[in-house]
Amino acid sequence: MGTCLLCKSSEHPIRVSHVIPNAAFKRAKDNGKMMKVDVSANLNYLVQDSWSTKMLCAECEHLFNTRYEEATLNELRKARKKSAETGLLKLKTKNPQRLAAFMISLVWRAALSPHSAYKKVQLPTSAIEGYGECLLHGNRPDLLWSLSYRITAMYDSRGIFDVDAVSRIIATPCLSRLSDLTFSFVFMFEGFKFEVITSSDNHKFDQAGVIKPTKLSYKLSRQCLWTDINFGKTYRDMYALVQSN
Repeated sequence: MGTCLLCKSSEHPIRVSHVIPNAAFKRAKDNGKMMKVDVSANLNYLVQDSWSTKMLCAECEHLFNTRYEEATLNELRKARKKSAETGLLKLKTKNPQRLAAFMISLVWRAALSPHSAYKKVQLPTSAIEGYGECLLHGNRPDLLWSLSYRITAMYDSRGIFDVDAVSRIIATPCLSRLSDLTFSFVFMFEGFKFEVITSSDNHKFDQAGVIKPTKLSYKLSRQCLWTDINFGKTYRDMYALVQSN
């Protein structure tokens, strides 16, 4: 049966669980498969893997889907659709705490996942336990807001990838150092970059897209994916590899 990593119950079967929402992978895939580019091996090929492993019971998987994922993805997709119509990217949320909790849920699940895609995401045991409690019970706002959360809209200034294509890119998460004492966990999917920053003192960095406990509307910064410090080289290498084949 196994033990659920969230509720710790051993009474129910453990289900296959996604870190990045399965809905994002479904959007990225073409005919049920997704292009995987392995630059180091000079290969590109279709795969069906969506970086999922058995971690949660059905009840906890449902909790993540309904409490955090569905509403957040709806808000993100609505913002992207409005952007295509108006040229401005404004994210509106009904619940900033839910939005922040969605982002820490990415880190929490990635830190627990044995999948190689998440090998760069690690948390100490105390943080795993604390954020797990926060996500399970929807409490501990003090712990939730001990971190900072920032969302950036990604685009392609070269016009190689249109808005829809950028929204289908999913990058393996990475760790980015912002200062000697501050770093961020960085995810990218649905055309957005999500940063969970290990500091609550968010006045030290760019405020655009920084989630606030009581703020419901955000004008997001735009960043060209080719120049992103975390993922830019990967995309340049990927494009060169695909063009050479």
